[in-house]
Amino acid sequence: MSKLVIGTNSWTTVAEANTYMETRFGSWEFWTDETNKEAALITAYNKIVNSGFFADLPDTANVGMKAAQCEMALFLCMEGGDINRRAGLQAQGVVQAGIAKETYDPNARGKLAFPPEVLALLKDYSQEDNGAFGDDLTRDDTEDVA
Repeated sequence: MSKLVIGTNSWTTVAEANTYMETRFGSWEFWTDETNKEAALITAYNKIVNSGFFADLPDTANVGMKAAQCEMALFLCMEGGDINRRAGLQAQGVVQAGIAKETYDPNARGKLAFPPEVLALLKDYSQEDNGAFGDDLTRDDTEDVA
């Protein structure tokens, strides 16, 4: 198991992330004592740093970078399983699935999902047409799925 090491695979400690999450509305449902917080933070860091979507990230993390890592870790805790399942479907060429008739943009295949909070926090480091996307999900509650 990897150990969280500041400056190597994380910008923030678990203690700092816990403090961030204490004031982050809605986080308590997903950032719990049962959460493998080190793994979530390391995975979030790796997704951000190795995505190729953000350039010239400073060697020393600033507050925004730490917050972005916390937001990405929370996003992975909340949506990670669904993201992986949908990516698997898209990799198979599926463009519509489920009883709710989710429709996937074929142009988004292979792109990494980043929550809007992360994109906003790292906007100063974002590369033009970087392949990252953040999208608001909408649902038509008037549509009958039966």
